[in-house]
Amino acid sequence: MTWVGVAQCSHTGRVEEVRVAQRVVLHVGTMKSGTTYIQNGLIRGAPQLDEAGAFYVGGCFRAQTVAVGGMVRSPDRLDPKPWQRLVGELRGRDGVAVFSQEFLSFARPANVAAVMRTLEGLEVDVVVTVRDQRRAIPAQWQTYARNLGTSSWPQFLRELEPMVGGESGSSLALWKFRRAQDVPVIVRRWAGHPGVSSVALVSVPGGGADPTELWRRFCSAARLEVAVPPAARGAVNESLGYASCHVLTRVNRITTALPKRRYRHSRTRVVQALLPLREREGRPELDRAGVRLADALNQRILDVAAEPGVITADSLAELAVEGPADVPAEVVPPHPDEVRRAVERVWEACLPDGSRAPPDVERAVAEIGDHLVAWARAEPVEGDVADAD
Repeated sequence: MTWVGVAQCSHTGRVEEVRVAQRVVLHVGTMKSGTTYIQNGLIRGAPQLDEAGAFYVGGCFRAQTVAVGGMVRSPDRLDPKPWQRLVGELRGRDGVAVFSQEFLSFARPANVAAVMRTLEGLEVDVVVTVRDQRRAIPAQWQTYARNLGTSSWPQFLRELEPMVGGESGSSLALWKFRRAQDVPVIVRRWAGHPGVSSVALVSVPGGGADPTELWRRFCSAARLEVAVPPAARGAVNESLGYASCHVLTRVNRITTALPKRRYRHSRTRVVQALLPLREREGRPELDRAGVRLADALNQRILDVAAEPGVITADSLAELAVEGPADVPAEVVPPHPDEVRRAVERVWEACLPDGSRAPPDVERAVAEIGDHLVAWARAEPVEGDVADAD
């Protein structure tokens, strides 16, 4: 048990000892860097965490999501109460308090300052997990497509090119990618706050590696001696195949006219219909320009890792900066048969009237989109009045 101070009770006037967490670990993402795997380990491995003298604040992912979501909004829209409740919890327990919520990577300087004010007097270690950008870029396109994205895979790649020179751009794809994957900016925002004790950078092991290696790397960076929780092994987010993701962006061009909550309602129907196809579809691949982009972004991560005050918990060897020689000159589109199959699957799920999808794919997508808009507007959606950020 760790006692780190005293306080005077406002009711009795007595001076009492105050129990406070020894240390706080903020795992701030980034997106698509094994965060789900780590969070499953922290939540389902609560006994192992407790044995190591640590705890996942709030006990569940939703509690941290709501709390962090309220703290990373624009300054005039902050909702600090859920976060303050969690801080109250950690200030009433001893041990190492662990947060793991990738929305913390969205924090702007004012948000970082607001979070750190609530943790004043505590030792705060920040852990940033990063992924080889040659793998992160396709994964981020998937996230983009599930959240209002309308750009095809080749369009998405071209819209990200301003990242290399730090140029401005107005596309939704670029804005979302910068917010989620601009590692140097994320690292410097947290490292630049005087209340942060340390910032550690951890790379996700390459494909084919033992998934528990990421757990070991995270724990090393967080200074936690926690055995790999059995429940954490292999836990990942389900992803769509290339053709299915392509179809989703086409449907989005119509359904993004809906309010956000109703859009999400319609999107869920489409995604659930497409997920079973993932093993039968190819994956989006980078072209030569895409590899150059990924290599440049990897180099920026390596550069910030070498800056004073940044700790690298491993060699970051996964972040290679030389692409393979056999990369295609241009993006290879999804196979037409796979696209057709995906459209038919969504048609069957969203228009359950026994009809068959028109042979023309674009016409079928247009009819699916129109039907989803009409359906979503008619369906009652919980919380529709108070739409989220």
